[in-house]
Amino acid sequence: MSAPLRVRLTDLEDLTLLELRSATTVPQRTRDRAHIIRLNAQGWNVPAIAKIFECHEHTVRATLRRWENKGLGGLWETSGRGAKSKWLEADLAYLEDCLELEPRTYNSLQLSEKLAQDRNVQLSPSRLRRLLKKKWKWKRTRHTHKRKQDPEKRLLKQADLDTLKQAAVEGYVELKYLDESGCCRWSPVSYTYSRIGSQKQMAQVGSRGGRISILGLWQPQVSFEYALVQRLRIYTRKEEPHHPTGSKLWQHDNAKL
Repeated sequence: MSAPLRVRLTDLEDLTLLELRSATTVPQRTRDRAHIIRLNAQGWNVPAIAKIFECHEHTVRATLRRWENKGLGGLWETSGRGAKSKWLEADLAYLEDCLELEPRTYNSLQLSEKLAQDRNVQLSPSRLRRLLKKKWKWKRTRHTHKRKQDPEKRLLKQADLDTLKQAAVEGYVELKYLDESGCCRWSPVSYTYSRIGSQKQMAQVGSRGGRISILGLWQPQVSFEYALVQRLRIYTRKEEPHHPTGSKLWQHDNAKL
């Protein structure tokens, strides 16, 4: 049977290890190694120390031999251990710009292929999902037509609508609101990665045919009518001389502005 391992410490070494054990800026593993060495110098054997730290006896013996061979420097991890990172922060920032600025959607497989093609960085889709989930969320997109509006025409139309509302209040016209909900054979929305707390907006596309529309005609506090149609013609004004108010006006939502 080999002789038990036992280290001898000078007063200066013992004081240094004591300070190292209580230092908050030192890695926990280094602090534990300093404690192991002090316990052994105080008379504790390897099995007892392994029981205290809930580790294998080989770990305790390796720590004691590192102290004997390298001294204080043996308590830290050797530089260069572990796998090297295959990507840089700039690579992830590039993907974030693509997700935010490009008018399309991406899933993790497409992002992985784009990273390999554009940046020559190989990352699996599962690895990309783990990296993105800190700031990004997989969710539905939202269609918008805001970018297609003419701001000046929109202001003019808004002024016309305000005039009609006032005329309806004074009883000169009967104002109804017409809205349309279209059902198509293709999915109007899709999924992509969006920054947490926001939702990516996709520009609306033109009609692809085969559209079925549900129309709703609403007059506030009076009535609501709806119908299913396949071909639609919108009339923005309809005269009815026999009506007490003299005319009936329809306001179509999402009209071309």
